[in-house]
Amino acid sequence: MKKKILTALFFMSLNMYGIEIPYSISLKLGYTKSTNEKNYHGMEIQSSFEAYKFNETFNVTIEPFVYLLESFKFADPGVMVALNKRYPLADTYGLIASLGIGGMYMGNTNTHQHIGFNFIEKAEVGIYKELSKSIEINLKGAIWHISHGGIRQHKNPGIDGYKILLGFEKKF
Repeated sequence: MKKKILTALFFMSLNMYGIEIPYSISLKLGYTKSTNEKNYHGMEIQSSFEAYKFNETFNVTIEPFVYLLESFKFADPGVMVALNKRYPLADTYGLIASLGIGGMYMGNTNTHQHIGFNFIEKAEVGIYKELSKSIEINLKGAIWHISHGGIRQHKNPGIDGYKILLGFEKKF
C-alpha cells in the first residue's frame, strides 16, 4: 500500500511542475560485467519511464538503475537520460537502439575507479515484442563506460563493460 501511495504522490508532484505522467514505465533485469576490471560484475536492476515522446518511434527516457556487484556485496546506484529509437519490422516486433548518459555513485574502490560520483555512458541495441497494445517485452545488449570525467585529479582509465537486459514495459 505504501508503494502505491508513494508512486501516486511522485507522479502528482511531477504534474504540479508541468511534467506530464509518462507514456510508459518499464522494469529490466540483467547481468553486467566489466571488460577491464575483474571484480566489477553482477546483477543490474533498471527501471525507466518515458519522459518525452517525439513520435511513435523516437523518445527520451529517464532510467534509474542499480548495479548489485560481487555477490551483492556492493550496490552502485545511478540514473541515466537516454534517447531511444525504435525500428518496427512488423506490427508487433522490431529493433531498438539507445544512447544514454548519466551519473552514478560507486561504493567500492577498484583499480580503475575510486569511490564517489562518476559519469556513465551507454550504447544499447535490442529487440522488442508487443504482447498487447499496452504490454511489451524486450531483450537488449549494451556497452558502457564509467569515468569521473576529469572532475578529480587522480589517474582515470575508467571502467568499460557490457550488459544484457531482459525487460517488461507497460504503456499508458
